[in-house]
Amino acid sequence: MKRTISLVVALLLLLVGYLGWSSYKSRQAETARTLAASREAAAQGSDAERLAAEQKAVNQAAEAARLAAEQARLAAEKAAEEEKRLKAAEAAAAAERLAAEQAAEKAAAEKASALAAQKAAAEAEAARLAEQRAREHAEATRARLIAMEKLQAEEAARKAAAEREAARLAAIKLQQEREAALAEAIAALKAGLEPRILYSSEYKRRPHYDKTLELGNGRILARLAELNAQLRALQAASPAATP
Repeated sequence: MKRTISLVVALLLLLVGYLGWSSYKSRQAETARTLAASREAAAQGSDAERLAAEQKAVNQAAEAARLAAEQARLAAEKAAEEEKRLKAAEAAAAAERLAAEQAAEKAAAEKASALAAQKAAAEAEAARLAEQRAREHAEATRARLIAMEKLQAEEAARKAAAEREAARLAAIKLQQEREAALAEAIAALKAGLEPRILYSSEYKRRPHYDKTLELGNGRILARLAELNAQLRALQAASPAATP
């Protein structure tokens, strides 16, 4: 930008110099023509006319020089104003560029801060979700273990109940078998009892009949009493009423 301004100023100065030089050469030629005309008039006329013509030529030359100087001054002022304007434009452009750079840096910093905040928030949310999933997994595992333990306990209770019921039924069956066996034994013993036969007074009894009968039936009755006691004890301990 500075190089451009310098080139413009140099061109303006060259233009001003050229215009001044051109004006000077034109005025010089005009002055020469005026002097020639004056000399010619002086040769033909009086001295007063010659002096007047020379004075006029001098005045015209001075005016031409003044005009040329004024044009050069105006051109220089214009060049200075243009340089000032270009410098102001350059300063404004530099200020705008600096402001744009600062705004870009600020925007980049704000964007980086926003991205960092978003990243931190995302990481925090991910950590929270991971913790929640871990907690839910632990709770689900604990609930599953509790449910499995409950099912195992219920299964063990059902198995124990089934075993108890099977044992009870087996005991009942064994009880029934024992009772049936005792009942059969009792019935057989009862069938083995010999009834006492009552003979008439005229009948002559065999020797020791009563005693033999009592001894035989006594043994059977003793055995019957023993079996009946076993049957009552067995019935008292019956598991039939046990749930």
